[in-house]
Amino acid sequence: APPLPAGSPGTDLIETSSAAPRGDTMVMRIQAGLKAFGNDGINIDGVVGARTKSAILEFQSLFGLPETGEPDEALLTKMREIGLTS
Repeated sequence: APPLPAGSPGTDLIETSSAAPRGDTMVMRIQAGLKAFGNDGINIDGVVGARTKSAILEFQSLFGLPETGEPDEALLTKMREIGLTS
């Protein structure tokens, strides 16, 4: 099979200039919250890959947050409010 182009699903380890640095603490807290919320496929690695983006979008949709698929303070605040993260 030909290699996947950058940004394709399943290419979580490809870094781009706009990506947060590896092991981003806020991203890791959000990933831990998503995992606690039932997204078992999430790796808590601080890297926003396809699975993390998809889980963030689902969470944002369920809680009426802007649906960006990106980790942000509003997402983390909502997770704190419902007890998914500290």
